[in-house]
Amino acid sequence: MIAEREMVEMGWHERAVARSLGFAQEAAAEGDFVNAVPWVQVVQAVDGGLPADWERILASWIGRKRTGALGCDPTCGSLQAPNPGAERSLG
Repeated sequence: MIAEREMVEMGWHERAVARSLGFAQEAAAEGDFVNAVPWVQVVQAVDGGLPADWERILASWIGRKRTGALGCDPTCGSLQAPNPGAERSLG
């Protein structure tokens, strides 16, 4: 999750994206891919895409959601929410 200090420095849109991805990570860490996937899909729809790491993770979570896989391996919820402005400008 993004540190509160960093959240203060972000604009409202970037904070919303970071929190949404954080909620997704929390759900996935609990093995709840049914709720994790929509959080990422909202960011994807609003921003028109995701950073490459999140595309890979989303694909993995969708597969787990479809198969009903429970539990987490070390990669499912470990990605630190990226700084949304680092790769592209969010407008």
